[in-house]
Amino acid sequence: MGETVSGPPSSARGLPTGPPAEAAVARAALELPREREALLAWLDASTQLLLSDLREAGPGSGCWTWWPASQSPQTSGGVARHRVQETAVHTYDAELSGGAPQPLPVELALDGVEEFLFTVCATPSAWPHKPTAFDFHAAEGRSWRLTVDGDGARVTRIPAPTAATGEDSDAAAPPSMARPVSWSSTCTTGSRPTPCTLTETQGCSTCSAPGSRRRSRT
Repeated sequence: MGETVSGPPSSARGLPTGPPAEAAVARAALELPREREALLAWLDASTQLLLSDLREAGPGSGCWTWWPASQSPQTSGGVARHRVQETAVHTYDAELSGGAPQPLPVELALDGVEEFLFTVCATPSAWPHKPTAFDFHAAEGRSWRLTVDGDGARVTRIPAPTAATGEDSDAAAPPSMARPVSWSSTCTTGSRPTPCTLTETQGCSTCSAPGSRRRSRT
């Protein structure tokens, strides 16, 4: 059985539906330093301020996030988790630009797959096509299923395919290699999982999934 991780929408939990007004005003008036050393100092101070506030609030404290309709929790812990993944992606991009990309720690990379699915892919918006599911397999042995239907899209953790189960594994390179996250997917519309032909610009002929031009972490 798969495990679905979800929570009620922010309005049902009494959380604000947007950032505080004073925060929006402060952000609009923000002027970043241009000099390298000053910019590094600003980044360090900003990071310490964020960490201090998150620790003071505690991981279970509710707060505003930009993902109210996803499966990721609207808590300080959810924000911290997302910031770790965003930092990892931008760190890798910087290393790649410098010609020396480094693989991420395995646990961090695996959590990046799950956090991305929970935060970006899960939604209550109805799927306008035939209900189907996409399985994502990491070479390290974790798997997730994204189910899409009239109730929206939701993610469940599922057992990793093995030779004992008689299922074919389409596992790609380990998430910690190359890009920060790397996975393969299969469609489960038919009687058995089949390779999904979904690409960024063309829909999948197997499950009728539409194409998307948004950047993905693959």
